[in-house]
Amino acid sequence: MEMGLLPYGVVLIALLGLALLVRSLGVLRAFQQQIRQMFSRARIQWITWGMLVFPLLVSGRVWFWLSSQEKVALLVKWAYVFFMLGTWLTLSLAMFLLYLLYRLEQKPSVAMLSSPVLIVPLVAYFLPFQHFFEVFGMYPQLAIPCGVVMFTVGVLVIFEIRRELLCLS
Repeated sequence: MEMGLLPYGVVLIALLGLALLVRSLGVLRAFQQQIRQMFSRARIQWITWGMLVFPLLVSGRVWFWLSSQEKVALLVKWAYVFFMLGTWLTLSLAMFLLYLLYRLEQKPSVAMLSSPVLIVPLVAYFLPFQHFFEVFGMYPQLAIPCGVVMFTVGVLVIFEIRRELLCLS
């Protein structure tokens, strides 16, 4: 089954959601003092470490399940794990920023709302592996770099959150 431009569109949507997340980081600087008053230093450390560890644990579980799928090529398995790892991390970070604004009783910007609006359908649609295989089965080389970029930028965002909220400047 020929999918045409669909895999390219999915990658574009995922990367656009990531870019909007990065653009939303200004909220940390704008409300830095209020966020520090809401959360203790230890709680911020736990939240950010949890954001790093939890997606890796879930990805390990997904990889374990995929290893039982003998008819699927190894490259497609890696593509699924990396893509889902990147989208889950991006979604988690976007929802965390929205939660912070909710707790601060502030209205989120359009960019901040757009990131989860773009990423949630991707996560929901590709959660069954079969859907991912239908879209990227012939193009796993598109999903791997997209997932790696999303995960790498997500980790950098987590360290930026830690820097902004844990530094005493």
